[in-house]
Amino acid sequence: MGDGAAAIAQLPPEHPAQKQLRNIVYTAMDALRGILVASLVDRDSERARRRWERACVHLREIAGVALPATSSR
Repeated sequence: MGDGAAAIAQLPPEHPAQKQLRNIVYTAMDALRGILVASLVDRDSERARRRWERACVHLREIAGVALPATSSR
């Protein structure tokens, strides 16, 4: 089980943040997967890193809005 799935599993099913956390984790995984697929063609690891860093900024913003009580960053 990945870290994201482990975090989701820690919340009881009725927890109000369960769905939001699951959506954020899956969106992050989808973004990373897309970046990795693009890097198979591009092969520029620095560009892939910049793309992931940019995605992380936006994912943190989304998480901060969706999960304000649990967000520490």
